[in-house]
Amino acid sequence: MAKSFSLTSAAYSGRYLKLECTQTPNVAGNYSDIAWTLTVTGGSSNYYSTGPTQVTIGGNTVYSCARKAYSTKTFPAAKGSTGGTLRVYHNDADGTCTVAVSLSTAIYTASVSTVSGNWTLDSIARASEISATDANIESASTVVITRKNSAFTHSIAYQFGRLSGYVSSSGKAVSAEEKFSATTVNFTLPESFYSQIPNSKTGTGSLTCRTYSGNTLIDTKTCSFTATAAESRCAPLLDAWVEDVNSAALALTGDKSKLIRYVSTARCHVTAVARKSATIVWKNTDGGTLTGDYIDYPQTERAEYHTYTKDSRGYQAWHNVSCELIPYVVLTANVSLSRPEPTGSNVRLAVEGNCYRGSFGGVENTLQVQCRLAGQVLDLEPQWTGSNRYRAEVMLTDLDYTQTHPVEVTVTDAVNTVAKNVTVQPGLPVFDWGKNDFAFHVPVTAPSVSGVSLGTRRVWKESSFSFQSKYTGWDSGGNRQSLFLFGNANGTPVWGVIGIESNGTVWWSGTDGVSVTAETAGRVRVDLGRTVYDDFTLLSAEQFSPE
Repeated sequence: MAKSFSLTSAAYSGRYLKLECTQTPNVAGNYSDIAWTLTVTGGSSNYYSTGPTQVTIGGNTVYSCARKAYSTKTFPAAKGSTGGTLRVYHNDADGTCTVAVSLSTAIYTASVSTVSGNWTLDSIARASEISATDANIESASTVVITRKNSAFTHSIAYQFGRLSGYVSSSGKAVSAEEKFSATTVNFTLPESFYSQIPNSKTGTGSLTCRTYSGNTLIDTKTCSFTATAAESRCAPLLDAWVEDVNSAALALTGDKSKLIRYVSTARCHVTAVARKSATIVWKNTDGGTLTGDYIDYPQTERAEYHTYTKDSRGYQAWHNVSCELIPYVVLTANVSLSRPEPTGSNVRLAVEGNCYRGSFGGVENTLQVQCRLAGQVLDLEPQWTGSNRYRAEVMLTDLDYTQTHPVEVTVTDAVNTVAKNVTVQPGLPVFDWGKNDFAFHVPVTAPSVSGVSLGTRRVWKESSFSFQSKYTGWDSGGNRQSLFLFGNANGTPVWGVIGIESNGTVWWSGTDGVSVTAETAGRVRVDLGRTVYDDFTLLSAEQFSPE
């Protein structure tokens, strides 16, 4: 590249024409003014003669004349002068420019010859290039400006969503344009960018570099960058806490942060706060999606509660709450009746079941067992047979063995009350001898009997056995089944009647030391009171399974 260019015509007798060109660039306008002169050179005579002559620069004919004769070496006026100026524009993209130059003439002859060449002018520096790194919002993007002319200054404009403004030389987002010469700027993406991507983790923005020569805008260049709403700054905030809203439980614990198993209503409060222009999409717990600020767990069994939330950008948060759970055991009561003597006036009533044995924090759990017989209330003293297992007994006396006697049993702890109604059945002689017969007296409740069900149960090195009654489960109906049991326990006769009611109440009338208990699904356990090695026979008018 050069700021000057020249061509010399073919010579005749030492004489020739010389074209000289000079470039004067205009940076702001991105053009150059080319000054050209045409002179006669060489020889000693003052007389010259030229044939047709033409000068072309960049496709423009700047001089043209027919045959001329001159008495001096200096051209007379031709198109106003022996020289002139031509304006050519450079490439907008990179400021380059190349022009074709030609000179056609003849010296003393009519034969015209042409000389030509391509003149690459000095480039005019153009707009600075710009690049930027991706960055998290509220962190810095490194912006690099590659200048084409050290005399130039530039400014940076940003665009992100509906937001726009300028970047200062210190890297701040400002409202007014600032020109500077720095080539590296650490642009801190402003917090306001979050509002433009409330439903997305990232967004794309642009930076435009405006290049100036003085106050003249040369050109602009643009680059893009990705702004990220970082999870560390944008993930939602989640808080949760649990309180007991069951007044009965609160009266026992005195502390709403403590829960009683099977009793308390645990209310799990969930507070979720979206950050940096996002919104909460959902809140969730183990119990399901929340439509409000809390969810209730009636009669809760859990000590831990897990909560979750998600915002409109897809960021999530988790929070777990652990509570003190008092291990309350649901109160139960099984009632059994037994007669020491089949026709005696005494009946043993036994109540056993499960009961929580411990403190609720505010008060200790209490257990009360009562039975009501003929208007008289009797208090039974419960005994603990296990960590949460009790048994209470009372001997009911002066009962007419020929009559039925309804008994109401009530078991109460600090939380629940269980009521059971049982009936003492009439006592019967187990058997008697007649002159000509031997008969078993077994109560039969079926409306008709087509036969008896006889089963044998071998007891080997055991003190108890179970059998399946006619019921597949216990309900509140009033049906009844009676079985007769007899056998030999290590040389001691064992005999009596097992009464079974459909609500799970069972009773024994027979040999002392034997008891019966209702199990699950209609099964009955017989406790013999000793380890035996013999067979026992069960007799019933209705179907049962001895095994």
